[in-house]
Amino acid sequence: MPCKNGIILPQSLTRFLRRNRVSQARACDRSILTVGPDHHIPHRQLTPKLQDARLSQKIGVGRVRIVGDATETVDTLYPFYRLIEGGYKPVVAAPEKRKYQMVLHEVKPGWTITKEWEGYSIDADIAFKDIKPEEYVGIFFSGGRAPEYIREDADLLRITKWFWDNKKPCASVCHGVEIPARADIVKGLRMATVAKCKFDLEICGGIYVNEPCVIDQHMYSGRTYHDSGHFIGPWIKALDAERAKMGIQQPQENAKTAKT
Repeated sequence: MPCKNGIILPQSLTRFLRRNRVSQARACDRSILTVGPDHHIPHRQLTPKLQDARLSQKIGVGRVRIVGDATETVDTLYPFYRLIEGGYKPVVAAPEKRKYQMVLHEVKPGWTITKEWEGYSIDADIAFKDIKPEEYVGIFFSGGRAPEYIREDADLLRITKWFWDNKKPCASVCHGVEIPARADIVKGLRMATVAKCKFDLEICGGIYVNEPCVIDQHMYSGRTYHDSGHFIGPWIKALDAERAKMGIQQPQENAKTAKT
């Protein structure tokens, strides 16, 4: 519901406010913002329950998805909606906060290379430079042609190294491997990727594995979107474990959804 200063409260936060007898008008006076993955409220003004709600919004449901123009549609959308089912808020990150064009890739009969079609578009919630990685549970590198063009972004490399060094659950599919490879975190690491990216992985010290689900340390990977049903589930379980380790409880209504 809009407030006098034009700020809109997300439904989940509105329910928390009602349970704690905090009016929407008062909440608006306290400058609630809906920016990227987080709903900010000055911490000192919250009841204990609302402090838990803020922390859950900030960390427990936040998970970064890396995209750019020509990111593959199925690579991107399959885990996107699986994460929502699991009680997470997928946060789409890209070079800039704007709309991006996804594509569809398939090797057609008689073709020796991948054919490309225009797919859906997707809005980026946040630019790489604005990401504070400590506010998120994990990271996912989507495939398509985007990784080839965004892998030189200094801020993307910075956050990729942070997630890996801090042992957060990481996942990659298809050409997504080009980003962790460029970030120099794949030395000695076993990973699945599309066969044409085998060289990119191995030249950076990684070990190519031609399997639908490869788990090595806290990296979960698949070859193409055809493997999504194999490696995304184990990665989400790793996110659940990380969320529990961080002391963040899954929102009750999302927990019910995840069980059904």
